[in-house]
Amino acid sequence: MLLPRAGAQSNAPGYKLQLQQESASALLELVPHRTEDADLMTTSSPLYDSVVISDKKARRLYTVIDGRNNVMELCRNTRLDLEEITVALQFLVAGRHLLLCDSSGQVVDSSQFLNNL
Repeated sequence: MLLPRAGAQSNAPGYKLQLQQESASALLELVPHRTEDADLMTTSSPLYDSVVISDKKARRLYTVIDGRNNVMELCRNTRLDLEEITVALQFLVAGRHLLLCDSSGQVVDSSQFLNNL
């Protein structure tokens, strides 16, 4: 009788904070992979492998993405904090420069990790 309704948990103090912490923890384990734009892949251009990224921190992050290191390792390698990495990842995902994958290499829905933080 005094048990909360099933949906009442979302109104509890700290619930949103807990979701943010879980999203941040899960984000640290993801492995960013660069995407390849078929329109840019031309063998006649010596700059075909170049990608123009206007945001300085996103560009810095992009240069160290190798498809093996997870977000936690990228934080360490770039000396950027999680908030800075998250903003850079949002920029790169929005620009279709990269995809986020789990440890097995499966592409994940980045919006559930980047929009909840």
